[in-house]
Amino acid sequence: MTLSPPVPHTTLYADVAVIFIDIAGFVARTYTLSDQQRVALLHDIYTVFDATAKQYHAQIIKYLGDGCLLVCGPDFAHTPLSCLKPRSQPQSHPKSTNNSLNQAIALSLALQQRLPYPTKYAITCGDVMGGYIGINQSQFDIWGNIVDRCARILGTTPSNAIYVCHNTAQRHTLPNRVSKHHLQLKDFGNTCVYQIH
Repeated sequence: MTLSPPVPHTTLYADVAVIFIDIAGFVARTYTLSDQQRVALLHDIYTVFDATAKQYHAQIIKYLGDGCLLVCGPDFAHTPLSCLKPRSQPQSHPKSTNNSLNQAIALSLALQQRLPYPTKYAITCGDVMGGYIGINQSQFDIWGNIVDRCARILGTTPSNAIYVCHNTAQRHTLPNRVSKHHLQLKDFGNTCVYQIH
């Protein structure tokens, strides 16, 4: 198969923060609930996700069971996903990258306070491809190295922790209260992360 980018209906979005969020132990916590009760609980959780994302000018890309994938960045701050149009050239916003990271951290800290369940957060920053691929794809999505790395980091994040990738921390200013950890990630090997306190 020969790849010849750019793919129609996709755009490279520069200088964004990607956030994966997961409710820790959700399946075990809801095991005894009926399907209707579980859906009602997810509705309450999604409502908190929606309101907090709106407050911090983030976009929810998709829900992932009891978690979600979000993105912060200048291209996504005030434009609904359905209104984003593919561009031939990315727009770089170098001065706003640290703002995207700060948004992502602030959003994560706010959700820790608002959700009555232990949650896990992973954050990375960089460039992503976004748009629509395939024949029948009707949902905006994002792809790229930082998305994959962020998903792997989330898989190792303990309850009630916010992990920021080392590569992101090297390029941006983190809050003073952080601790350093080393993870062994599938496909990425030994990876350093910083926990936000």
